[in-house]
Amino acid sequence: MIAPPGDVVTVVVAIVATAVTARHAAQIQTMYAVRIQVLIAAILVKLVVRDLVALLINVVMMAPA
Repeated sequence: MIAPPGDVVTVVVAIVATAVTARHAAQIQTMYAVRIQVLIAAILVKLVVRDLVALLINVVMMAPA
């Protein structure tokens, strides 16, 4: 049985829409993944810098006058 042209167009549109949505979702997911990685890196850098500053302050305080 041959499907009417309208049904074929509907199926093709649905397939294309699904593919576009999936690609768009992947782009959004990648964007958020990068943002989260940058955020984690920034937090780690902040913690390391804070520890280094605390260490330097302790070293300066311990140094003989």
